Amino acid sequence: SVTRNSNTKNTVKWTNNSTSARKYASLTVQRSTDGGSWVTIKSGLAASTTSYADSTTSANHYYRYMVAAVNSAGTTYSDATGYVYNTPNACTNVVNTRNSDTKNTVTWKLGTTNSNLYSSILIRRSVDGGSWSDLATLTKSATSYVDSKTSANHSYRYAVIARNSAGSSAAAYSGTTYNTPAAPSKV
Repeated sequence: SVTRNSNTKNTVKWTNNSTSARKYASLTVQRSTDGGSWVTIKSGLAASTTSYADSTTSANHYYRYMVAAVNSAGTTYSDATGYVYNTPNACTNVVNTRNSDTKNTVTWKLGTTNSNLYSSILIRRSVDGGSWSDLATLTKSATSYVDSKTSANHSYRYAVIARNSAGSSAAAYSGTTYNTPAAPSKV
């Protein structure tokens, strides 16, 4: 099994099946990063070892591990762990375009080329510089959102947040757009 401790550390744990008839000489830990090929990250672990802390991980990646038992007869690999995800990079280039008093279009670029790192995109909105509220949750590959709940005499600003099982990226913010102001009264 694998547990994410932080963006820079994962802990891999296993149960040894070493017996006197088929004793381990050592253990090896392999890792796959972002679904890529398997790479040995630690070899020569003592045969009695049952865990390994991988402190060479980083944000915006996902990982999978295998453990190999080694002796003079050869090497046997375990089943692979499930995937463990680190916090995704934030989206970039958030732009808020006013289409009319009743519609704004928000666009952005994904902060990664690997869409497997995102599980969803959260859109938040601030009206007239007030508090932020959740507006919509979109699919992981979305790059735009149409807000058709705007109205005259208000200003709007948007935040785009990438999310996955490890948490949320930093928010990426749009500029502020202003809709038609209210007409003067009691002239």
